[in-house]
Amino acid sequence: MFRVLTYPEAAEQLAELPAHLLVDYARVLDAIAAAPWDGAPQNADNPIAEVRR
Repeated sequence: MFRVLTYPEAAEQLAELPAHLLVDYARVLDAIAAAPWDGAPQNADNPIAEVRR
């Protein structure tokens, strides 16, 4: 399992989210941590790049 880090700039924005959305955000982080490479590549011309959708 991988660990997902949140940048301080994003943490400030997350603090502004309504409380009911934080559960969904946590689910997204769990999915990314469990299988970070399951998404399609962001750039189809570079399918082995690290950035995923």
